[in-house]
Amino acid sequence: MTAKPGIVRIASANDGSLPLHFAASLGKPEVAQLLLSQYPEAAYIPNKKGKIALHYAAREGRLEMVRFFLHHVPRTASICTDKQKLAIHFAAGDGHTEIVRHLLEVFPQGANLPSAKGKLAIHFAARWDHLEIAQGLQFVYPDGVRQVDWEGNLPLHDAAREGQVRMARYLIDMYPSALCTANIRDEIPLFPAVRAGNIDLIVLMIQAWPGACRHVLRQLSADDRVEDWDIIELLLRGAVLNFHDCSIFTGLEPPPVILPYDMELITSVGSEKPKKKRKLAPVYEASAMYTNQFTPEFVSNAASIEITKEHTRCKSPILEEIEVNRKKRMTPFEVGMKTTNKPTHAFDLDDLKLTASGSVFLPLHAALSAGSSFHVLQRVFEKYRDTRNAVDNIGRTTLHCAMQMAHDDKTIRFIMDNILSPESASTRDLYHRLPLHLAIASKADSRIVEALLQAYPPAGVEVCRSRNEWYDMLPIQMAVECECDLNVVYRLLRTDPSCLEKVIRKVDNC
Repeated sequence: MTAKPGIVRIASANDGSLPLHFAASLGKPEVAQLLLSQYPEAAYIPNKKGKIALHYAAREGRLEMVRFFLHHVPRTASICTDKQKLAIHFAAGDGHTEIVRHLLEVFPQGANLPSAKGKLAIHFAARWDHLEIAQGLQFVYPDGVRQVDWEGNLPLHDAAREGQVRMARYLIDMYPSALCTANIRDEIPLFPAVRAGNIDLIVLMIQAWPGACRHVLRQLSADDRVEDWDIIELLLRGAVLNFHDCSIFTGLEPPPVILPYDMELITSVGSEKPKKKRKLAPVYEASAMYTNQFTPEFVSNAASIEITKEHTRCKSPILEEIEVNRKKRMTPFEVGMKTTNKPTHAFDLDDLKLTASGSVFLPLHAALSAGSSFHVLQRVFEKYRDTRNAVDNIGRTTLHCAMQMAHDDKTIRFIMDNILSPESASTRDLYHRLPLHLAIASKADSRIVEALLQAYPPAGVEVCRSRNEWYDMLPIQMAVECECDLNVVYRLLRTDPSCLEKVIRKVDNC
């Protein structure tokens, strides 16, 4: 260099790297010192990839080299690549704990600066299970576990994608609501865990929030290539809270927190869903979930018993009069039962409480109750088609369960071809509900209602006897209350036009 001092400024023809880049990558601080003495600006000059020498030292784990740069040119710790990556991003992703610690001492703001894809250093550490680094980053920037990248992924999503059980447990402890946070593809962390196929990780997440299973079951498709039946069964059991005789859960230590089963999804950047959070109160006693001797004890939380405000609904004048008279003449018995109308869900939490652990597990019932995707339904039906006429411990047939799920065209055809029969359409469960009553309460497609009436015509005029707000209501009355499609209302009226007169007479007699 004494003979040719300009050599320190000559960049590689390949990627534009200076000699300092190579010295940093190889971990030669004495060479770097000599190069910087001849060309001090080299520490700040990026190559064609947008990386400065410190980036290579951090990525390759050259601790002495990093110390050298941070001592002589500390400002390099705040310089980003073209992709907005800092040296701390490289070090965190490759597991260089000491380097991350030194970078944080010089430039702690690096813990909360995202890359071009919106990923913090903790995202990189989480994906590759560098727990000690994640803990250090969390200490410097506690909100890091709550931050999403440009696809809406939390650090927990990244950990789940690679099947990192230890990291996932830590992140769940730090931020339990991460379990119910969906990215822009509407995927919660359990979904990438299922794709990764790590049973231990799946069990951990189901322990902490069983309600996650129904969200995954609704989205699972053949493209996800989840072939392991044990994983499908775990999801089905979690969706209906039935771990009876499930050896995987027996003897497991309960997680520190269990989210309410019906916890609302927290939607991250990129979706139109409103962000909703619920109090993190356990929905049942944790220890009950992992034994076969006890049934989960459900605990009400404030969010689940909120009184909804009255809203205006469009009714015909005669039906408005029925509603007014009914409110005026309610008997004490009816007043005690009457509640605000429940929102339409693909599951009934009241039924879930009674079909939880302690009863025989029926996979086909579970798949239908969870509103599973057509792909999941096909797989379960192929394996358990002999159970389609079985009833669960509250008397529900598979047809009852099918009425409480969302119906697309494929699912409707599946139900009509494989589940529907005159016998099942005429069967009442232990709450004295026909499948038609459940279909109306769930605002089912008019084709489903038509098929049920064809299979069992008297259902159109048989009252519901469930001990809730639908007690002693005719199907037509339920349809109006639920604001069902007009095609459904019209079809029920065609079954027996005189039912409207019966409704009026019943209200007058109250």
